[in-house]
Order: sequence, then C-alpha cells, then structure tokens
Amino acid sequence: MPLDTLHATGRPVLFHLTMARALAILLITNSHLGFYYPRPGLAAGGMIGNCIFFIVSGWALTVALSDSTERLGPWLARRLTRLYAPLCVVVTILIFLGRYIPANFHDLFSAYLYPSEFWFVPAIAAFYIPIYFVIHYWRNGLAAWSVGFTLLTVYFVNYMWCIDVSIWSIEKTVQSKIFFYMIAMFLGVVMAERDLPEGLGSASLLAAGAAIGYLVLQKILRSEALLPWQFLAQLTGLTFALAVVHVLAQLARRSRVRGSCSRIIDYLSSRSLQIYICQVPMLDWKPAKTLSFPWNLGAFILVTLAAAEVLYRISSKEGWRSLIQFVKRHLTRARGPGRNASH
Repeated sequence: MPLDTLHATGRPVLFHLTMARALAILLITNSHLGFYYPRPGLAAGGMIGNCIFFIVSGWALTVALSDSTERLGPWLARRLTRLYAPLCVVVTILIFLGRYIPANFHDLFSAYLYPSEFWFVPAIAAFYIPIYFVIHYWRNGLAAWSVGFTLLTVYFVNYMWCIDVSIWSIEKTVQSKIFFYMIAMFLGVVMAERDLPEGLGSASLLAAGAAIGYLVLQKILRSEALLPWQFLAQLTGLTFALAVVHVLAQLARRSRVRGSCSRIIDYLSSRSLQIYICQVPMLDWKPAKTLSFPWNLGAFILVTLAAAEVLYRISSKEGWRSLIQFVKRHLTRARGPGRNASH
C-alpha cells in the first residue's frame, strides 16, 4: 500500500493501524493475566502483541515522517515527551506509595529513564533515532536491504553468543527483545512502502498458515534436542504478526467494520500506552486476587481501564496545562493571605 494512497484517503485507510494497535494491547494485557485465569496457559499472545505494536509503530512513523521536514531534535523531543510523560507520572506515584524505594540516585534515575518493569517504553525510545534515519534516508533500494541484513546479523550474533539455548529463553532478556522488536519496527517501515496484495481471503490464509506454524513450533521446539532452534518460533511469530496486520489492512477497507465498533477500537488504540503502563503495577493488586474467576479478572480490567483513563488525561498536553494552572492558582491563594498580613 503506497504512502500516497495513505495520504490521499486519510483515516479510513489508516484505520487498520488503529485496529492493530488495539489488538496489540489486548494481546499484551492478556499475556499478563496468568494469575487471574483458572488455567494460566490462557495468558498467551504477548510476543505477538508486541510484534504487532512495533510493526504498527514503524508504519505510522513512516506515514508521519515521509513528507515531514521537521528536524531530528524537535521531533525527538516531542515524541519522547509524549512517551515518557505517563511513565513519569506512574513511577512518581509508585515511589510516593512506597511500592518502589530507590536505594540511590542511580536507582532513581533508572526508574524514570529505563525501568525494567516497563521495558517497552525505553525500547521504543531507543528505536526513535535509528528509525528516523531509516525513514528519511534508508527505506528504499539497496539501503533498505542493507539495514535489514544488519538487523538480522545483530539478531543472530546476539542469539548465538548471549542466549542460553539449553532452556526456552529467547524472550527472557530485554537485550534480546530489543534486537528482535527493532526488526519488527523496520518491517513496519517496509510494509508502509510497499503495495500490499489485495484480497481478504489470501491474507487470511497466510495468517492462518503462519499461526499454525507458530503454534506447532512453540510446541516441538521446546524439546531438549531442538532448543537451539527456538529462534524459528520467534521469527514465525513475527511472520504471523505481519500477516495479521495485512488482514486488518484488508478489513479496514470495509465501511461496516469501521462503523460497527470503531469507538471501542479508537479508545483502546489511543489509550494503549497508558493501559500498558497502568497494568504492570496493577498485576499485584491484592483486592482482585482475593476474588474468584471471573470477578477477579473483571475487577482488574475495570480498575486498570479507569487508571489508564486518568493517566491519559493527566499526561496529555491539556492535562499538564490544567495541572499547572491548578498549582499556580493554589500557590497564588496560599501567598495571598501572607502578603496581606505583611502589609
């Protein structure tokens, strides 16, 4: 699907990115709910959700930057502010509540900049600069092939030297995740530049085949003899995620899909970052753990969505402006009586 088509048709064509982002946050959230299900195995789909999210991010950034002349500095500052504002709010609340007590300045610094609990956020931030240059200078022709080859080389070097293949560990380290999801984000850039084959049937068939392959490899590669080949499951999962985004691109062309549940999809997509940031500390929420299924799950979802909505409003531009005005107003009131008394 070429970029000029995206720009010419506007939101209806781009609605597949909104759908994909909403699906991604649902899968990521579901993968965190092992304690809440009667069968922990139901908490699956996290890697696929992450892949979809990074593919969508690469595609959306390509659309946003393709005709933009904005310099790296202002663009990066704006993106990082939008990304880190909700994270800083939540980390501050966790420190205030005693959920996290930094031992020194380094711990405090890392809690805000690259917290391991919220690895997703610093990973996206780390990708912004290389993706900016890829989109502006290296997204076509030999340059794009060179970038892809470099990313695959780094991925396999890390796999051979840093992954413990005696156990199922390919998703255990943040470092390995970063190299893998950078590939997913780059493929999102590539998809934005290409004419995708039309036809919902063929796209669905590809997605079904990739899904079956992913599930089969997840099963058979866990045997001790085949553990060194576990990267195949990860790459097949990435293929499935690409196919899912392709299917959603075909579905987005159908007006009834956009009209029937677009509000829910828009809501989940626009709050996806806040939902992710809020759900991580909420996983240990004791009141929900005292309930039985499905009430525990319902309580967790409702409270997480409510917290995400509050965080969305607080961390938005309008939210910061309202907060600043609120503080200024109360500081003015607090200083008023003192000044009058001094006179």
